[in-house]
Amino acid sequence: MNRNKALKVVNAVLFVLIINQMVGGFFYWGISHELFQWGHKRAGMLLAVVIAVHLGLNWNWVKTSYFKIN
Repeated sequence: MNRNKALKVVNAVLFVLIINQMVGGFFYWGISHELFQWGHKRAGMLLAVVIAVHLGLNWNWVKTSYFKIN
């Protein structure tokens, strides 16, 4: 899989995970504590991994944008 296709998949997963975290955070009182703990924590850990992959796939852009030496 090339980098652009991988980014499309990673960005879609990132979007779903961020929405999941927001919904879980806003509506935690409407679900059981066990379900919240199970889903919110695991999705948060997965979100951290996907963010790291996203940064890895965009590392050249990050280097040129933030670590420029003038």
